[in-house]
Parts: sequence; C-alpha cells; structure tokens
Amino acid sequence: MPFIYIIKIEWKRFWRPRNIILLILFVITAFYFLADGILKHNEILKVKEEFKNVEQQKVEKYINYNHYGSQGFRILFAPSPLSIFFINSGRFYLLTADLNAAERLDIDVSMKGKGMLSEKSFSYADFAGIYILFGILMVLLYGFEFVRDREYLKFLSNKKG
Repeated sequence: MPFIYIIKIEWKRFWRPRNIILLILFVITAFYFLADGILKHNEILKVKEEFKNVEQQKVEKYINYNHYGSQGFRILFAPSPLSIFFINSGRFYLLTADLNAAERLDIDVSMKGKGMLSEKSFSYADFAGIYILFGILMVLLYGFEFVRDREYLKFLSNKKG
C-alpha cells in the first residue's frame, strides 16, 4: 500500500504548470509533424497515380511480348499509410524498380525534381522523431528533479520502509 501512496504523490508532483506547458508544446509539435506527414503521403499517392498512368500508356504501345521482355516496365514503391509517422526518418521517398527479362535488377531512387532536394537535414523532423526527442528530454528532466531534493528522497525512503 505505501507504493500506491508514493505513486499518488508523484502523480500530483508531475502535473505542475511547467510540465503541462511542455506537454502542450509536445502535442502541438506532434500534430504539426503528423499533418506534414499526411500531406506528404497524399503527394506520394498523387505521384503514384500519375506514374501508373504514364507506365500504362507506355505498355499499351508494346506490340508483342518481346517488347515486354526487352523494354520492361517500372514499378513504383509507395509506402504504407503508417509512413506518415516516419516521413523524414526513412531513406526511401519514392523508390522505383525496372522489371524486364534481362538478368539485371535496377532499383533506384529518383533524383529528379523534389527527389534531389529530399535529402533530410534533420532526421528527427517527423512525428516519431519528435516523440523520441521530447520523450527523452522529459524523462531526463523528471529524473533530474527526482534526485535533486534530498529531503524528498528521505521522505520516500521513510514511507517505503
């Protein structure tokens, strides 16, 4: 039972104005990066549809199966909807593969247009990265406050026995 008493005291101690402000700041930045991830994912879906139309038009011009074997066609990797959380953490923005009958595999990342500028300068600039950064900082801050006050530690050790 003394353990539950200590948890109640820690719960009350955690909800101070500074911690509430930090939590609100975290939620606001998390929603910002989540919205950014959703927008980028929607852009990827638009590019996917355009890519599919272009490849379909290219394949319709093939006369016979020899063209399929020699020319082949390309496939675009579109990340899952869960990628909105990790939009800047991953290495692949738009990944394409060339399928043909040759004995080679051609997988590449396009460096045309936005693909060239999509190199990430700050890899924590997405929902998952902010969650990790703020989480680590809050745990460090909470640990620092916990061991700072010796009288409080004595009080806790007396209650636990």
